Amino acid sequence: MMELDRSNRTLVFIVMIAVLLLAFGLRLHRIAYDAIWWDEGYSVWMARMSIPEMLQATARDTHPPLSYALLHGWRALVGDEEFALRSLSVCFGLLTVAVTYQAGRSVGGRWAGLTAALLTAVARLPVWWSQEIRMYAPVMFFAMLAVLAAIRLLHGQAARWMWAAILGIALAGGMLSLYLFAGVLVAINLAFPLAFFTSQDRWKLTVAWAVAHVGALIPVVIWLAYALPTIPSWGDPQPAADPWFVIQLFLSSIFVGQGTSIDRYMPALIVGALLLLGGLGLSFWHSHQHPQRRAAWLLLAICTVLPPILVYLIALPRGEAYNPSPAPRYFVLLAAPLYVLLGWSIALASRHWRHAGSLLTGLLLLFSGWGLASYYPGLRSAEDYPAVVATIHTLRGPNDAVVLNNDTDWPIFAYYYGDDFDRQLSKTRRIWDEAYVEGLFADYYETHEGVWLVQTQYAPQTDPDNIIDRWMTRESWDQRRFTFPNSQLIFYGWGNPRGLTPQMDLVDEWPANVSEVSPIELADGLTLQAFSQPMPEVMAGDFLTVGLGWHANAIGEWPVRLQLVDRQGVILSELPFTMVGTGSPNGETRYQPIELFVPPDAPGGRFRLAIATDDTWHALDSLSVLPRRSGNIASASVPPSATQIGATFGDAISLLAVELPEQRSYQPGDQIPLTLYWQAETVIPERYKVFTHVVGSEYNRETDSTIWGQFDQEPQGGGALTSTWRAGQVIADAYLIPLQSDAPSGVYRVQMGLYLPIERVRLPIRDVGQVQATPDHALILFEIEIAP
Repeated sequence: MMELDRSNRTLVFIVMIAVLLLAFGLRLHRIAYDAIWWDEGYSVWMARMSIPEMLQATARDTHPPLSYALLHGWRALVGDEEFALRSLSVCFGLLTVAVTYQAGRSVGGRWAGLTAALLTAVARLPVWWSQEIRMYAPVMFFAMLAVLAAIRLLHGQAARWMWAAILGIALAGGMLSLYLFAGVLVAINLAFPLAFFTSQDRWKLTVAWAVAHVGALIPVVIWLAYALPTIPSWGDPQPAADPWFVIQLFLSSIFVGQGTSIDRYMPALIVGALLLLGGLGLSFWHSHQHPQRRAAWLLLAICTVLPPILVYLIALPRGEAYNPSPAPRYFVLLAAPLYVLLGWSIALASRHWRHAGSLLTGLLLLFSGWGLASYYPGLRSAEDYPAVVATIHTLRGPNDAVVLNNDTDWPIFAYYYGDDFDRQLSKTRRIWDEAYVEGLFADYYETHEGVWLVQTQYAPQTDPDNIIDRWMTRESWDQRRFTFPNSQLIFYGWGNPRGLTPQMDLVDEWPANVSEVSPIELADGLTLQAFSQPMPEVMAGDFLTVGLGWHANAIGEWPVRLQLVDRQGVILSELPFTMVGTGSPNGETRYQPIELFVPPDAPGGRFRLAIATDDTWHALDSLSVLPRRSGNIASASVPPSATQIGATFGDAISLLAVELPEQRSYQPGDQIPLTLYWQAETVIPERYKVFTHVVGSEYNRETDSTIWGQFDQEPQGGGALTSTWRAGQVIADAYLIPLQSDAPSGVYRVQMGLYLPIERVRLPIRDVGQVQATPDHALILFEIEIAP
C-alpha cells in the first residue's frame, strides 16, 4: 500500500467518513437491547440528582463527578430510555475515533491515521464501552485527546498555545471523570524529558507544558480538597493479581475484547503480542531516522506498556484500601494510543513490504470480528424488573409502600422504578426471626395501607427461611402474588379497601410504561384496554411477561388465551388465563402480568403477540424470537464409572446417574466433587435450582440446621437452565461442595434435590430409584466421614 499524499485528500476524507459510519453502526447495533446492569443503574441514579447532591454523593464514591454531571445534562436533553442515555457514550466513542485519526496522522501520515481510526472503530473493547452508561467512553476520549495534544506539543508544531489549552482541558476532564486517569498524566510526563532535551524551543515548550498542567490541576486540586475527607478507602478484600494473568487479560482486552475464557483466544493473543512487539520495534527504527518523532514514539510506547503495569499495581492488596480486581474496562483508558502505534507501524510496513499493510490490518480486523461475534449475542434485554415495575406502577395505591429484598440489585431496580422506594433490605443482614421482621415492618401499619415486597433473585440469601413472607401473610388482611422468571412481587394489604382481595388489582389510570390500546371487545361486558410488553425480543427457552389490562362491566369469568403466533397462524406458545369481573356498578378496570413460556426448540423469527377467546383473535404487537442453538448446551453421555440412580423429580426430570468421588474420608474445609447426569422427559417451563447438602447429626449455628456443607446453583452454574433442556438430552452438571472449616468429626450424608428459588418450594421426588430420600424431598446420594 502506498502512502496517501495531498492529492488524495478527497479519498482520505471519503474513507474516514466510511470509518466513522462503521464505528457509528457498530456502537448503535443492539444498543437498546442490552439489559441495564448494576454500574449503569448507579450512573443513572447519580445523574438524577441535582448537581449539589451529586457532588456530595461523588465525594463519597470511588469516582469523581464530571461524567455523572455530563450524563445529568444529557439526560435532561434526551430523556431516560436506555438508547438515549447510552447515546452519550456513542458520541464520545465517535469522537475518540476521529481524534485517533489525527494522532495517527501526526506520527505516521494519513494512512497511519486511517488505520488507527479503523482499528479503534472496530475493536470490541472501545465498541463495548461506547455502549455503556459509564465514564469509560468519555475518559477514553479525554485520554486520546490528551495524547494528541501532547504529541503536537512535543513535535513543536504551530499553534502551541492552542494545543496547550487542549491538553489542559483533556487532562482536567479525564481526572475529574476517573481517578485512574492519573496514569495518562504519568505517561505524557515520562515522555516530556526526551522532548525537552531534543527541542530547540525547549523553554517555550516547558512554559506551555507547565501552563497546561497548572490549568488542569487547579480544578482537580479544588475537587480533591473537597472530596478527600470522605473518599472511601473500603473495598472487599481481593487476592493479589497474578502478573502473567494481567498481561494475558491486557492482550485479550486489546485484541479480542474478552475478559473471560482467555485460553480460547490464546493463538490470537500470541500473534497480537508479536505484532505489538514488532510495531514497537519498527516505529522506533522510524523515529530514530526522524528525531522530531522520537518523543511521540516514546509517549505511544509508554501508553502501550503502562496499562498492564498500572492495573497490576492498583490491584495489589493494601490493607483495607480499595483494590479492584483486574478487568477489561481498566485497559480502555489507553487503548486508542496503542491502536495509533499499531496503525503507524502498519503504515511503515506497507512502505517496505508489498501487501504487508493489508495483511496486518486484515489480521487485526479478524481478531476484532472474532470478539464482536461473541459480543452482540450477549446483548439481551432483562425481563423481570421492567415487568415488576410496570405492575407496581399500575396497581400501587397512593399510600402503599415499596420494599426491596434485597439490595444487591438496587441500582437496576431504581433505574426502572424511577421514584424513591421506601426500604431496601441489606444483602449483608440475614433475617433470623420474626421479632426482627416485626421491627422492620411494624411502623408500616401506622403509616401505609399496604406493602409491595419485591423478592429479588437474591432474597433467599437475606431470608432463606422466608420469614418475612410468613409474618406479613399472617399480619395482613390478604395478599396478591405475582411471579416472574427471576423474582416475585407480593402485595400485603390491610384495612378497607386495600386489604380486600377484589380491590387489589383495580386500576385507576394507566402509567407511562403500559400501552393503552383502542378497546378490544373480547366478550359481552369485557374489553381489553391496555397491555405492557417490556421486551422487544425473547430467546427460546425463556419467559415473556405481558401485562394485560381489561375493563369488565358485568359479573363473570372469561377464559382467554395469550399466544405467540407465526405468520401462517401456527401457535408457537399459548397460555390460558381467566379475566374476571365482580359487578361494580360503574364497571372495573383490572391488570394482571402473565408469564408466557417460549419452548427451547422454538424457531427464530418475528411472531405476533395475540389474545384469543373461543370466538375472537386479536393481535397486540409483534416481537422477535431468537432461536437457541442445540449446541448452546452440550449433550453428555453417562460414563461407565458413574453410579446409576434412576430417580425422577416431578413429572419430567430424571437423575440418571451420579459420578461419585472414590474418597469417603474428608477433613474440615475440604471440597467434595460430584457430577450429576440429568435428562428431561419433556419441555420444562420452570427454572429449577439444584441444592447439594452435607448433613450431619450436630446442630450448626451458622446455618441454623445440621447442614455443614452446601452448594446451590442452576445446572452448570446457570449455563444449562432447566427451561432450556430439550427432551431426551443428557446434561452433565458438576459440583464442588465446600465443607465448613469447623465441621465436627462424624458421619455425614450427601444429599441433593431441586427447588424453585424464589418460592423456595422443593420439587417432589416421584421415584427414588436406587437410593433413598428424606421426607422433605432430598435424595440421599452417599455417606462420608469427616475425620478429626
